[in-house]
Amino acid sequence: MIFIKEDDAICLNDGENIVVFPLIFDEIDLLKNDIIYFENYINLKVDALDILYDNNLKFSSLLNSTNRSEFPLKTLWVVVSILDKSIVGFMSFENYNKENKSIEVNFAISKNYRRRGYASTAISLICDWLFDNNIDVIFANVEKRNELANKVLINNNFKVCKKGDLFIYKKDKL
Repeated sequence: MIFIKEDDAICLNDGENIVVFPLIFDEIDLLKNDIIYFENYINLKVDALDILYDNNLKFSSLLNSTNRSEFPLKTLWVVVSILDKSIVGFMSFENYNKENKSIEVNFAISKNYRRRGYASTAISLICDWLFDNNIDVIFANVEKRNELANKVLINNNFKVCKKGDLFIYKKDKL
């Protein structure tokens, strides 16, 4: 492995090239305040800053999150290419409902790393982890025109439950 985390940390990997893990709040502070120190600390290059600060996506708000009690569901997750030693994308969750055991997943891969299977593998890993951790239903909202994201969800057995300009996808625990 190209980075070291504590034994009780969450680290999902496909056994080949992709690792997905949540950032702890101190790491988010480093990412936000000193990108060079963050990259040295985590031993990875951050190639996905373009999506982290995109106002149309939901990741930048997590840089200011202070609710540590909801970790790891209320933090920023990174998608890492081991081959490139780079953070190539981000994931997050919202609308967690304990009663219904449901959650919404958000994901984005940097433009330079799309069409390489990173998003599809990351979604597969995160769905398996969520289903193993008391979640029964996973939702995802994707704009109709975002063909790549729609394809990722369909390939991961999500079903469209509402169409319009925004497609709402749902995946149930088997």
